[in-house]
Amino acid sequence: MIAKKHSSIWLLGGPVCKRVWGVIVLLPKNLANALLELIGSIHACSERDQLIGLLEEAKRIVTCEFAVDGFAVVDSQGEIEHVGELISAGYPTEWLDRYVQERFYRVDPIVTEGSRTPGSTVYWTDTYKRAWNRSVQEFVLLSSDIGLREGYSCVMRSPDNHTILVISFAGRKVSRNSRTETIVRHVAPHLHSAMTRIHKAGTVRREISNIKLTHRETEVLKWMKEGKSRWEISVILSIGQETVKFHTENILAKLKAVNRAQAVAIAMEYGLLKP
Repeated sequence: MIAKKHSSIWLLGGPVCKRVWGVIVLLPKNLANALLELIGSIHACSERDQLIGLLEEAKRIVTCEFAVDGFAVVDSQGEIEHVGELISAGYPTEWLDRYVQERFYRVDPIVTEGSRTPGSTVYWTDTYKRAWNRSVQEFVLLSSDIGLREGYSCVMRSPDNHTILVISFAGRKVSRNSRTETIVRHVAPHLHSAMTRIHKAGTVRREISNIKLTHRETEVLKWMKEGKSRWEISVILSIGQETVKFHTENILAKLKAVNRAQAVAIAMEYGLLKP
């Protein structure tokens, strides 16, 4: 349900909006529609390049120069062990490389502040005003020198607390206002979910690409794809049914499939079988 009020609209938690946000949001109509469309596209996103394009669109809606979405693995004390992946829209590559190599995440006040209150939206200027040590001050100066002066970030933790996810929208000038904060607060969780989903898919893809099926397993899998029964495969390949069963069980274990149909689907998706 949409109730108009002057040039803005209230998104009152109707079926679609409630599922997407679950809160009441006040935004200009064109901006609200753009945000809803963006969130819908994020949910359909399955590839890294698609996510980069959606980060570009989010950057346009937020009105900033740079956007980055990333996650890091943390230890039992909540300290970052290493950065897992970064997906950037416009962020200087040299800066991201240096950030990881020199472990700037250990002194980044935005990460520190966001980790204390996961899920909150952090405005950089507010955080920079607080008293920090010399290392933090030097980091802030370095980032400012390359144009990362103002911005919004949202830091979230995974349910198992093993990773933190950070998304930042930044630039030379990113004004603080409720409209921008609203956009960042509501788009960040969906971008984080897409980032996690794509990373997991990439991990699975890499694992499966390293799987080596034997010649006989490939033959059995090929005939499984054709819908042949265990007996039919045994006749075609001139081997016993128990041998076919043995190869089938190996195939399911290697592909982490629960049945023959899933094994065939996985093999076709990752190029182990030709369509």
